[in-house]
Amino acid sequence: MPNILELFGSLTPLQLGVGLPILAAILAIVLDWRLAMVSMLVQYLFVSLLLALEVPQGIATIKLLSGAVTCMILYWTARRIEQGLDQVEDGRAWFRSNREIYPMGLPFRFLALIFISLVLYTLPERFSFVLFPREFLVPAMWLMAMGLLTIILTRDPLKTGLGLLAFQNGFELLYTLIEPSLSVVGLLGISTILVGLAASYLAVARHLPLIEAQQAIAPVPDPRTPEALAEAVAALERPVTPPMERVPREEQPA
Repeated sequence: MPNILELFGSLTPLQLGVGLPILAAILAIVLDWRLAMVSMLVQYLFVSLLLALEVPQGIATIKLLSGAVTCMILYWTARRIEQGLDQVEDGRAWFRSNREIYPMGLPFRFLALIFISLVLYTLPERFSFVLFPREFLVPAMWLMAMGLLTIILTRDPLKTGLGLLAFQNGFELLYTLIEPSLSVVGLLGISTILVGLAASYLAVARHLPLIEAQQAIAPVPDPRTPEALAEAVAALERPVTPPMERVPREEQPA
């Protein structure tokens, strides 16, 4: 794992500071879980590389390991849900258009992203924190804000978990500078994995009953199709079975 940090060690703090807000914005507005998962995994890599500039590399490696394990847990959950959707006709389109899961459309999410970006652009000029360098403060503020935006814009437990993890990344990016001890970083890594497990469980518990209920609904044929017309004609030509006459019960001997 340290080799991965050394492989991407040529990235400058400016490149990492620009890349993290972009990754957080992608996570906030996309619906495709694959793109969101890749964004989260690269986000963990960038946060670890940024931490490696100020803390020992072993502590940054713990952060990357906990993030990779969490992404694996969420990936397995998303694959399980997708397998259930594949058994439903137009299951993926039905899932993405379900207002119980994604109440806000893409235009609203994009507009909310623009407004929050304008607010975040002016915050570093108004507030200055001596304890945190600017190359750490700006990405952390973006991660926390985009994480909250992700949570607000969805009712999907899996996407909510990703938003909470993004917020946690921003918090840990600043807190690790204050308390870079191994025990604290280990506890934060365990909390990251626990958040992933909770989001995974809640996503399965919420979506699989909905998918099974959708599978139980038989698709209604379009009455304008030739198949529906042929089925109606066949139903008219089908002989009608008369109801069975009630046979009187024989009188029992006294």
